[in-house]
Parts: sequence; structure tokens; C-alpha cells
Amino acid sequence: MKIVIIEDEEEIVKILKLTFQIRWPSVEILAANYGSKGIQIVEKESPDLVILDLGLPDMDGFDVLDQIRAFSSEVPVLILTVTNDEHCIVRALESGADEYIIKPFHQLELLSRVKVLLRRRLMDSEEVAINVGPFRLSKYSNTLMVDNRRLILTNTEKIIMSHLLLNAGNLVPANLLAEAIWGHNYTNAKDAVRVHIWRLRRKVEPNPQTPCFIVTVPHLGFKLALS
Repeated sequence: MKIVIIEDEEEIVKILKLTFQIRWPSVEILAANYGSKGIQIVEKESPDLVILDLGLPDMDGFDVLDQIRAFSSEVPVLILTVTNDEHCIVRALESGADEYIIKPFHQLELLSRVKVLLRRRLMDSEEVAINVGPFRLSKYSNTLMVDNRRLILTNTEKIIMSHLLLNAGNLVPANLLAEAIWGHNYTNAKDAVRVHIWRLRRKVEPNPQTPCFIVTVPHLGFKLALS
């Protein structure tokens, strides 16, 4: 397993390395204290996980995330930052982050979130292609075909879309989606699910403001409408 840490605080990097090496002794950890260097490492090394701080000395962490997502939609990205502003959390999730943890963090919680992300990536290779209506979700990649349109989903978006496709026409509760994404239905998870749904609509829907495919069932969840 290979993890890239993009973080300028050396003490945080040391704590992360120790945490991961105790849990996974054979893990390979690469660290960069500048965003530009971190982007190069991620593109070259194709890691299993990226841990990204938003406050970097050379560039905005959101720009780092955008550049990583420009060449990889599949690598899980976990934001680890002191910024607890709701706008920043929403922006990170909308930009393709898979997780968002606020410093100071609990090591056990961090490991739990990371295990979910890694397990999710391993499960991708076992998934079958899903064909429903105009949708075809790839088995081995994050590609979603909608008629003749080719869309690239993040890992989280793929999980949501697969549940909607497998339950087409039926309600998919928001708490079920939260558990599928993060392994448990934590506080504010439903809000995070709504952010990912909105981002998915922006890719899938002809008009995200008036969705015709991914429909909200008020106070309950979502469903995929095909007619």
C-alpha cells in the first residue's frame, strides 16, 4: 500500500507516518510539504490514498485537489485540515474529496475512515457493470455512460450511482448511502451525502436545478427515475 501525504507541518507528518506504520507495517509513505511537489508525486506514483492539507505554503489546497482530479478521478483523497468552515467542507466535497477530517484529529477515527476508503477501492474490482435505462456504470473504472455521454465519477459518486442504479425507481435512504460511503452514519453525514448528490447531478442531469433522473424524496433519501 502506498500513501502520499501533502502537508507542510513536519510534526503532523511524523504522527501520520507512525499511525499508519503501526497499523500497516509494510505501508510506503511519501510526503511533500509543497502542493506542487505533491501533485507530481501523486501523478508519478499512483498511490492508494492521498492525505491533503488545505493550508500549504506555495498554493491553495483546493487547487491541488483540482489538479489531482484532472488526471485521476479514482485515487481516494482525504482532506486533513484545521479549517472547519462549512463552506470549505462543502467546496472540498464538491471538488472531489472523499473524506474531510478536522485537526486536531483522533488517530483511531482517522484509521477507521482510511480503512473504509481503502476497502471501497478494493471492492471496485469485484463490482459488476450495471446497465439500467440510458446508464452504464463501468466495472473496472469510474466511467459512467449516459446514452453517448462519457462521464468520469469520483469513488464516492460511483458508490452513490451504483446504489441508485441497483434500486432504480425505489427509495434509497440517505442513511444507507452514508453507511455505504463511510461505513457508518455519522453526525452531519446526510448533509455530506446531499453535497455529493448535487455534484453527481451536475454531471448527470441535463439541468441540475430541475433534476429528472436523481430525484429527492423529502426527508427520506433519493431515487433514480427512469420514466
